[in-house]
Amino acid sequence: MTSPVRSAVPPGGVRTARSGRGGALLAALSVLSAALLAACAAGSAEDEARRDEARELHDAVLAEVYALEPELEARVEAAPGHAVLAHDRVNLLVEGDVRGRGVLVDHATGERTFLHLAVGRTTLGGDRAALRAVVVFHDADTLARFAADGWVFASPSAADLAQLTVYRVVEGELAAGATLPGAKCWPDR
Repeated sequence: MTSPVRSAVPPGGVRTARSGRGGALLAALSVLSAALLAACAAGSAEDEARRDEARELHDAVLAEVYALEPELEARVEAAPGHAVLAHDRVNLLVEGDVRGRGVLVDHATGERTFLHLAVGRTTLGGDRAALRAVVVFHDADTLARFAADGWVFASPSAADLAQLTVYRVVEGELAAGATLPGAKCWPDR
């Protein structure tokens, strides 16, 4: 006579954490997976909140710049692309380097690249006023380099000076040039 064969699956066809060896391991892996998914969701929610803030900042700075110089809007729209960069006023003695955000817009594709902005300490102590700037790109290659690698504004080359213009809001007026002293931007990846 043969002995009856036992099934590895409990009645009802569902194996639970308690229904066999390794059940504790399966339960632990389930809890760990749930925790990892929650952490990823929180991280992406924080990223999206930062990007929403950068989008709002982009629109507010453009509105401020266009109010100061309405004809600039046509130049920005006709260019291959533009970037908006900003940070709030900080006390460098307390805070150290200044961190800000930006948005780069490629007009050919509509693609937006979110940016980090750092402005280094140039003097000890004192306040550094808020930075609000629009960078207009006159050349698609310069725009692509900026999107891929970021940019250091401290000492642009003569070739770079011909390929972009920086419009910076200074004490309620618009100043045009090609530098933002001590500023560096890079993509937020």
